[in-house]
Amino acid sequence: MASNGNGHAPSHGVKCVEDSIIVSDADTRKYRGLVLENGMTVLAIQDEKATKAAASLNVGVGGYQDPEGLPGLAHFCEHMLFLGTEKFPEENDYHQFIDDHGGSPNAVTRERSTKYFFDVSVDHLRPALDRFSQFFIAPLFNANCTEREVNAVDSEFEQNLHQDGWRAAHVFAETCDPAHPHAKFYCGNKATLWTEPQAKGVDVREALLSYHSKYYSSNIMTLAILGKESLDELTQMAVDLFLPIRNLNISLPPPEGLPFRSEDLKVEIHMVPIKDKRHLSLQFPMRDMRHHYKSVPMYYVGHLIGHEARGSLLSLLKKEGYCTVLEAGGAFTPGGWDMFEVHVDLTETGLEHVEDIIHYVFQYIALMKSKKPEEWIFRELSDIAAMSFRFQNQCEPIHQVTDAVDRMQDYPLVDVLSIEGNFDEFRPDLIEEVLSFLTPENSRIEVVAKAFEGKTDRKEKWFGGDYSVAPISDERIKSWSSVGLHPELDIPPRNDFVPRHFDLKAKDSEPPSFPVLIKNSDHVAVWFKPDTLFNLPKCCVALQIQTPKIFESELSYCYSVFFSRLFHDAMAEFSYMATRCEINFQTSSEPRAFQLFVTGYDDKLRTFLERVFLELMTFEPSNERFTVFKEQIVRDIQNYSAEIPYQHASDVIKHLTEHRSYRLPQLLAHAQASTPEGLKQFISEIFSTCQLVLMTVGNATKEETISLSEWIETKLIEHRQAKPLSTEGLWNHQQLKLPDGCNYLHKMVNGVHTSACVNIYLQVGEQNVQNNVLLLLVHQLMEEKFFDALRTKRQLGYIVGCSVKRSSGIQGYSLVVQSEKNPEHVELCMEAFLQDFEEKLDNLTDELFDVAVEGLVVRLSQRPKNIYGELAQYWSEVTSNRYCFDIREQCTKHAKTVKKEEVVKFYKEFITPSAPRRRKCCVHVVPKEDVSMGEVGDVPDGPSMSKVEIVSDIEEFRTKMPLYDSMKPYVTLPKPGAALPCSE
Repeated sequence: MASNGNGHAPSHGVKCVEDSIIVSDADTRKYRGLVLENGMTVLAIQDEKATKAAASLNVGVGGYQDPEGLPGLAHFCEHMLFLGTEKFPEENDYHQFIDDHGGSPNAVTRERSTKYFFDVSVDHLRPALDRFSQFFIAPLFNANCTEREVNAVDSEFEQNLHQDGWRAAHVFAETCDPAHPHAKFYCGNKATLWTEPQAKGVDVREALLSYHSKYYSSNIMTLAILGKESLDELTQMAVDLFLPIRNLNISLPPPEGLPFRSEDLKVEIHMVPIKDKRHLSLQFPMRDMRHHYKSVPMYYVGHLIGHEARGSLLSLLKKEGYCTVLEAGGAFTPGGWDMFEVHVDLTETGLEHVEDIIHYVFQYIALMKSKKPEEWIFRELSDIAAMSFRFQNQCEPIHQVTDAVDRMQDYPLVDVLSIEGNFDEFRPDLIEEVLSFLTPENSRIEVVAKAFEGKTDRKEKWFGGDYSVAPISDERIKSWSSVGLHPELDIPPRNDFVPRHFDLKAKDSEPPSFPVLIKNSDHVAVWFKPDTLFNLPKCCVALQIQTPKIFESELSYCYSVFFSRLFHDAMAEFSYMATRCEINFQTSSEPRAFQLFVTGYDDKLRTFLERVFLELMTFEPSNERFTVFKEQIVRDIQNYSAEIPYQHASDVIKHLTEHRSYRLPQLLAHAQASTPEGLKQFISEIFSTCQLVLMTVGNATKEETISLSEWIETKLIEHRQAKPLSTEGLWNHQQLKLPDGCNYLHKMVNGVHTSACVNIYLQVGEQNVQNNVLLLLVHQLMEEKFFDALRTKRQLGYIVGCSVKRSSGIQGYSLVVQSEKNPEHVELCMEAFLQDFEEKLDNLTDELFDVAVEGLVVRLSQRPKNIYGELAQYWSEVTSNRYCFDIREQCTKHAKTVKKEEVVKFYKEFITPSAPRRRKCCVHVVPKEDVSMGEVGDVPDGPSMSKVEIVSDIEEFRTKMPLYDSMKPYVTLPKPGAALPCSE
């Protein structure tokens, strides 16, 4: 660990400076903490290599401060704040500026904080900050925007209305002490912010002005700014732009005491979910422990109860067939109190044995109480955390500033970067204090299951969740208090996977900037890319085993999912210790291949990978675990019907345009028909004929990579008698080729949600540098304007967006609106926007076009922040057989040469409603028939388009469509066995 920062901050406007912030040894950024004369706490961050700047401001006020009778006012303030200031009165000025210069803005309201943030091109940080700071100096809160933004808050509420997470959170709040602010409804909706206040004669805008003037004080604000400028320059920006924020010298400490009365404890709550989920939660409230961050007593206790190695509570519950997942630790709380939670995902059998599970949980707690806290366990946790901090990956600028301002609200500036990696005070007294709260008398039990439908007697006020509350009997309390020790439960052993060697491997004098092919045989292709960016002792290994078995049928595809998930389950005890040291593995079943990823510190990576791969080669699942996972997978497929409408629309668009694909509903009958014998037969055949592709990225050598590939190939042949896949067995993904001038529409019903969704997909054609850049520039010019027109001004819905979609070498443009309005009218509004945008492009000034090009270049210039992101970027090129590793660099270079006329021509050819080569595929997701849709005021006339062709049978549609050719490689690889130029 080290501290950095240099020079001295300008004295004017600065009350004090903190230049000794503890930073990671791997961190090349520079930091300075400040307190301005108006009491604002500031963190300045210099990153000389940054291509994006970022800033975030956290106001230490939120839903807890909503005034009586106006739930959601803090959230409403967050929405209204963005809509113009005295200095920049145009309500879309800030969003448009950020979008034009390659960035994105957002905000979030929580119980005790409201956080605003953005990122932007590094060359435009100061003008972006100028606009940003004015929100906290002189916002307009325009009266003519009031009802419109209330509607936006209400749309957000409606979007979340049928989400289980929101329902559970509000059942929790409703079962708290009603006098505690945690019982408040701080989301807000139209009823609380418009209808009811108006009925009572309350002017919501006046209440908003009063709220803002009372609470938006600089002394409870934290600010983080990241840019390429020097620390002195960043400090001066903070002083110049944020010192004018008024200081009211207010204090908003967290509320005293727990949010529970005595009658709110020793209760069991049963909840009915929307999706078919089952879980058990044991909750133990306690005093606020967050300021013991140097000794982390809750983390210590959570580590033991939640460990997954042999002797763990999870292993025992899995053995009994009661659960699949167990998590333990401190739950998120807003301050003033804490809560320890044990969360168990239940099987069907587990739901029938909740009492036994609770008994086992208290037996593990009894085990911990019977032993003194072990210093070696604490030191091991501390050493692993310190190692992770020492070699931490650099995060995106926007993530760093948003995390920092949260921590700055609660912790000293010197520690804000190192809290999770710098705890070294072993405090057994605090560990024992945490354990003292884990008692039956101090517990709340939550059980969530569909089995409770029709058996509950309460409905939560805001989100409508059905639940019941019952006191836990004295007999049960006494039983849990007198549990003995279970012979199969134990604390975890010492961790053998803690890395000890962190040396960086020697590289060539001129190491390659992109992956190189170092072996290409009939059976395996091997790619290698040394770490030239991060200089960390970490490595990623990606292995693709291409096999025709997976996509042989729907049932085969189901079995591949069973295989992957059951294998992970079987490896849990072994892999857990490695995972604690950031050495991880992941498997996935893709339509044409089984993939294995192993990542982490290279010191123990090969040992870990070999064990994982050997287990994979010899794996045979038990019938008992098959039954558990079959029920879970079938339930997951059935739960798909409750996904939000835009997810359904997106999935259908993908299925309408992908050649080899299945939708989850198609797989239900096959998952239900699966058998243990069928799975075992599938596993015995999956690797019998296959083709291997291996890639390493990070701290490795060519020799190590080739050695690993040879070992894998040997074991594959030894255990699976694998033979190379013939040329005929190899296939690439392909897209369906929509005809020019088409206008397809598919309608489907979502029976859970009350909102509809319209997704327009415009297929453009094959990817190449020219078309990639032209489509990206259309998006750069259109994105913010589409959002502003359809969400901000027309108020069509909360989810409004557009994006470039790419798959199998083909690309298109997707526009989405999820709305409570008539989807046919919404589609007309979307098409009218596209028609009007054609005129805007025609009249676009050269200056604005150059700004758009600059914004695109900023986005294309973003480099991966860690080797995992680097692997993902290169791996997609390998698995698609394109091998264009420098595609972003080529697009960046080409973007600087594109003329406005080329973009206009492209738009008129592919995007605008009358485009001659327009290929439109649209999906309407509508709610069930008894839900009435709102009307769109002033529905525009439909622009001139091709006649709509209804797609009623998706599978029939797919069989009639021609295919694009498979993606062509950007470079031709040498034939297997031929000399490799890159390895000479």
